[in-house]
Amino acid sequence: MPEKNAFKGERLLNLFLLTAFFVSPLLFFTDLTRNPYYLQITLLNISLLAAMAVIALNAFYGRCNFLPELPLNIPAAALLAVYLCSLVYSYFNHAAFFRPAMVSEGLKIVLYTLVNCFFAFYLSLRTPFAGLSKLEEPEVGKWLALILLWGVMWFLFPFVKSPISSQDFWSRFWDPYGGLLWLGGAVAVYLTLKKPAKQEDILAMIMAAAGISSLYGVLEYFHIELVWAKLVNPYGNRSVSTFGNPNFISSYVVMLLPLAAYYLTGAKTRGVRFFYGILFFSYEGMLMASLTRSSWIGAVAAFSFLFSFSAIRRKFSDNENFLVPFFAAALILLLLWPNQTLTPSGGFWYVCAGLFFLSSFRAVRRKFGENKKFLLPFFAAALFLLILWRPGIFKPANGFWNIRSALYERVSEGAAKINSNPSLSLSADNKTIYPSYHQRLLIWTSAWQMGLENPLLGKGWGLFELFYPFYQGNLIFNYEAARNLRTHANNAHNEVLEQWSQAGLLGLGAYLWFFFTLGAGFYSYYRRSAPEAAASAVPLAAALTGMFADNMFNVSLHFAVPGLLFWWLTGALALRVFSPAPSFSLQPSAFGWPRRAGLAALVCICALSAILWQRQFTREFCYFNGFKEMRRNNFSQAALELKKAYDQHSHEVNTNYELANAYVRSGEPEKAEWAYHEALKANAGYDEIYFNLAVVQSRLGKKPKALSALQTSVFINPLNPQVYQALAEIYISSPGIIPPPVSGSEGPGIAGLSAGEGAKERAAREGVRLFSEAVRVFPNDGNMWNTLGYFYTLQKDIPGAKMAYGRGVRIAPDNKMLADNLVGMVARMRIKNDPDMEWLQLYNSASAGLAGGDIKKALKDADTLLNLDPGNTNLLALKAKLAFIAGDLGGAKTLLSALLEKNPADNSVRYGLATTYEKMGDFSRAKAEWARFLQIEPGNAAVAARLKALP
Repeated sequence: MPEKNAFKGERLLNLFLLTAFFVSPLLFFTDLTRNPYYLQITLLNISLLAAMAVIALNAFYGRCNFLPELPLNIPAAALLAVYLCSLVYSYFNHAAFFRPAMVSEGLKIVLYTLVNCFFAFYLSLRTPFAGLSKLEEPEVGKWLALILLWGVMWFLFPFVKSPISSQDFWSRFWDPYGGLLWLGGAVAVYLTLKKPAKQEDILAMIMAAAGISSLYGVLEYFHIELVWAKLVNPYGNRSVSTFGNPNFISSYVVMLLPLAAYYLTGAKTRGVRFFYGILFFSYEGMLMASLTRSSWIGAVAAFSFLFSFSAIRRKFSDNENFLVPFFAAALILLLLWPNQTLTPSGGFWYVCAGLFFLSSFRAVRRKFGENKKFLLPFFAAALFLLILWRPGIFKPANGFWNIRSALYERVSEGAAKINSNPSLSLSADNKTIYPSYHQRLLIWTSAWQMGLENPLLGKGWGLFELFYPFYQGNLIFNYEAARNLRTHANNAHNEVLEQWSQAGLLGLGAYLWFFFTLGAGFYSYYRRSAPEAAASAVPLAAALTGMFADNMFNVSLHFAVPGLLFWWLTGALALRVFSPAPSFSLQPSAFGWPRRAGLAALVCICALSAILWQRQFTREFCYFNGFKEMRRNNFSQAALELKKAYDQHSHEVNTNYELANAYVRSGEPEKAEWAYHEALKANAGYDEIYFNLAVVQSRLGKKPKALSALQTSVFINPLNPQVYQALAEIYISSPGIIPPPVSGSEGPGIAGLSAGEGAKERAAREGVRLFSEAVRVFPNDGNMWNTLGYFYTLQKDIPGAKMAYGRGVRIAPDNKMLADNLVGMVARMRIKNDPDMEWLQLYNSASAGLAGGDIKKALKDADTLLNLDPGNTNLLALKAKLAFIAGDLGGAKTLLSALLEKNPADNSVRYGLATTYEKMGDFSRAKAEWARFLQIEPGNAAVAARLKALP
């Protein structure tokens, strides 16, 4: 091709790739945006859009094809077509109310799918490999120097960084030392990349950046913070490093571990071994520091896949003198990585680890074999002696045998809970609920139900987050054990259900078609290629295998940074295995005005999308300013900042919701109503928006609209007691706004109505229906039972009212209103020897012992009550108090411990137990209970002082 038709902009592409793969994964701020990682997401997307525009412009001028000829083109087009059809079909088959939110969520997923996924895939395809028969080793010296020198210079940052002079953007963004360090690092990477860049160069850059991030994450795990004033650990001691979420960086390193292992198997020089050894151990350390079990599964799947191929095993055997000890050390690191409290395991395990590591050396094994007749009995006798003798430090109490491995503890804690068929379902009881698993089960069940609504096209691509709460509400209403697991899920946490729920069978089929085509190409390439060439494709396929296994429980495939790497590696594998290699060379017959028009439109779309991301970032910056003003109770200034954020981008739910709250606190209810509606246009799946909107509408006298918003809120979240009380107020104060039944309709609160039912009767019936559901969710809330009794009274169902008041009294016997209502109903029904009244009288008699009455009689009455109702927590608490007064501290302790086992969050009971331990002189247990009390109520100064005063 003539020089004038040569591709122009390779250096720009290098710059954009550097931004996407080096700057983006490492750059984050803690005081710039509320999401510290929003800038890296913005940079990643703008750099990909800019790269897309460069390629499109070259294609416009006839210098290249925009897309290559590839067997994956048809499956990719089919998948994108199904995604689009599912979104459009869903849009027209939902109520108009949801459509603005569907557009808002749909736009986000369309941009993510096209830019973050498929353009990254095709951009990888046009980046050729340097080696035809293997993955060439990059210039490891330069990359090693970058990791060590650039990384070490960040150690100085806490000492030389400049204090923030003001709260404007540049003061919070720019630091002279940090800025120059970043510029120096970026320039060094840019100069290290070849022009044009090869796949091996990009992979080396990715691996180097991940190594720096991983080493930082490992330091975080051990509470060493280099950059910020305090440790950034929003997930406890699970390191997030520079990725914002431990689940994201763990997936990232799962994909890179097979590549590091591949390069290690072929490493012949010390420098190469050192470089990839550092990377491997940093990735492994980060994987353990993230404590992400789904990624551990992904890593096992990746390595099982990697070493299932003879070409890789052959490379391993050629270098086993180095690799066997290396992977033995890696296995020891895996097994002995300390738990979240950083408590080391006992000495026994380190002795075993040392012996295991020594045995990994061939020379040691040979020496052992030569003298095994003596050594085997010797070591057996030594172990036997340790077990029997156990002198001093070897005794169990001193921890010599203890295992404090993060791997062991994270795996065993799940196995201890999920150990029977009942514990695998949402019907599990509270004792066998394991939040990590059962919350996923809650999400999976909702995802399955979404797909069942439209098995062909699903709920609509990208609409999972929007509609998930409407499915979750019914599940948490019906499954008691799932109620503490309520969440706002972004994705399905299972890649198969992700596709099924949003794109149906057609989407799942097209998705599998795409990857099965890629897999078939890989196996065909492996079979027909020489061993060295065949081996070069295996780590890429292993990386994808590990990511898929990880995302059977994770969501990282659908987030920017790990998603970008996955699709880049997908493109790299496709480039490697399809023959002939995908070509971007221009076919003259393909050049014409329709093609030019499409490419020009694409360049414009890229520019507009980049502007959208810039405005999104500005919105996030202004939103954070307003958020901080809200926490300072400066509501008028908060409203100004949040309105600036809204003006930059009006389709972000958190911004619009916080703006509405600012208007409420500023005394501007009309503006607040408007802003809550804007929040629902951005995402209509948040129950708190509906609730707050209803409160504002009630103040504005818009009771019918408030009623509708409250009904939606309680449907999404039946666990909010305030919604029930707000609905009760409307039913009582404004019964006329409740719509009459539609003829022939059936549904909640409709069946069984008479044609002549009046407004008050309708309100009473709705109240009974609502609070009959409320007491299922809040069976121990006396106020709910009291309100149910009241609506039964309005409905003139006296037996129903008496039943509700009776149940309520047993749950809240100290509630005077409930007791009075029960007395009134019993008198009205003229019941003699009513069981509920007798129960109440006996309870009052027992309670008299707390006020100085006959303690023996009180204890006897309490025992009588417990015989009638042995599981009643109020009675158990009463008996514990009476036992304490009577001096039966052991009995009080037993009862209080049983109550805490039922409800560990009940601090009133914990207070009593801690006090009992103090009275018994058991100060160590008293301290433990006070410490747990403060974990639940960290601001309780009186308890903190009491704990401090204990000996």
